[in-house]
Amino acid sequence: MPLQPKFSITQTDSSLTLKVRVPFVKVSDLEYRIIDERHLYFSCKPYLLRLQLPGRVHDEEHVDTTAKYDWNIDHGTIFLHLVKKQPGEAFEDLDMLSKLMAPKPVFPKRSR
Repeated sequence: MPLQPKFSITQTDSSLTLKVRVPFVKVSDLEYRIIDERHLYFSCKPYLLRLQLPGRVHDEEHVDTTAKYDWNIDHGTIFLHLVKKQPGEAFEDLDMLSKLMAPKPVFPKRSR
């Protein structure tokens, strides 16, 4: 069963920085994707993180989207730099991590 890593998110006018603590991992196992401009999938065995972002970001193939690994911080920390689709947009509630992890309904409510 995957573990949920400790993480934090900060923002500037043009980007988000996701700091993910993943001690003692094999960096070649790192995988991350942006799905539908709002959903982040992050995996680095044995860790798994799925987030719903409050705003839109460019996908992982954007030239300024990067992932950097730093062994010296907590025996392994990955910094993901994500670029906002709309520079200047403020993403609300980034400090409410459980809200970012809460799944949204997949199907619209039925009317009666």
